[in-house]
Formats: sequence, C-alpha cells, structure tokens
Amino acid sequence: MLHTWIINISGDIRPDKWQSLLDHIEVDRRNSIDKFRFVDDKKRSLIAGLLVKAMINELHPNKNLEVSYSKITMENPISKVSQGYILM
Repeated sequence: MLHTWIINISGDIRPDKWQSLLDHIEVDRRNSIDKFRFVDDKKRSLIAGLLVKAMINELHPNKNLEVSYSKITMENPISKVSQGYILM
C-alpha cells in the first residue's frame, strides 16, 4: 500500500517544540541538522528523520528499531564489495 505524507514546514517552530522533536531522532542526524545554514534546510532534515521513524514504526510496530544513516561517497564499489560490505 502506498502512503503519501505531506508536511507544511512554512511556519515557525517554537524553541521548546524544536528541542522536543530533536529528542526523538538519532544523534547523527541531530549533528548533521546543526551543520545546515538555513532554517528551512534544518526543518526539512528534522521532518525527514521523524518521517523515517514514523514509517518504520508503521511497518514494524512494537519494535524499538534504531535507524542509522550513511553518507554517499565516490569510492570504488568493487573495493567495498571485496571488504565485505553490501551496497544498496
């Protein structure tokens, strides 16, 4: 089943609500959010992290799954496969 999520990020988020939302995402994403220069980019990243968690919780209810992120690099994929990594 396909779900469409639409979030309006045009409004301001109160500082106490912002902190509350940050508390629900992983430390890695929090750190990357802090690096963004523009507030709208910070909001997009925060909402994306919350949506990923919501979707995972919808697919796998009652499981406390940890989400991890990796950065895309321009490394040679053949060397990654030979080191035992699975590329997706």
